[in-house]
Amino acid sequence: MKQNALILLFVILTVLAIAGNASAAIPGELTLSLNAGYPITLGELELEYKNGPWAGGIHTTFVGPGIEIGMFGRYYVPLGAGFNFYVAVNPSMIVMFIPSVRGVIKAGPGFDFRWKHLRVGVEGGLLYLFGSTARFYTKLGLGVIF
Repeated sequence: MKQNALILLFVILTVLAIAGNASAAIPGELTLSLNAGYPITLGELELEYKNGPWAGGIHTTFVGPGIEIGMFGRYYVPLGAGFNFYVAVNPSMIVMFIPSVRGVIKAGPGFDFRWKHLRVGVEGGLLYLFGSTARFYTKLGLGVIF
């Protein structure tokens, strides 16, 4: 039993060492963020890859009667001192807990602040839920940069 635990520990440490070296070779930033907002974003988990002014990623959101799953693209304009302005487009779909799927498109500007391993962002814009009317949305997020 002890031998199996030591082998498992050795394998985990080896994988972590290799993964650490691999992530250092990737250009750009990988960010994991937790966001909340209005009207439908109750809790959003977002994974973003940013390289230069371009960024893209995926997100999943708890929206009450369902889950929103989507991707996003952003274009960043640096403002200095860690602040950035960006324009985002977020096509996604909402999978309802009752048998239904609806499309969503969110588009709008945002600001974020990046400092060492911290990202704080705010975004707002136009939300269009297919089969409904257009409305505004906002979200605020806190993330960790890897």
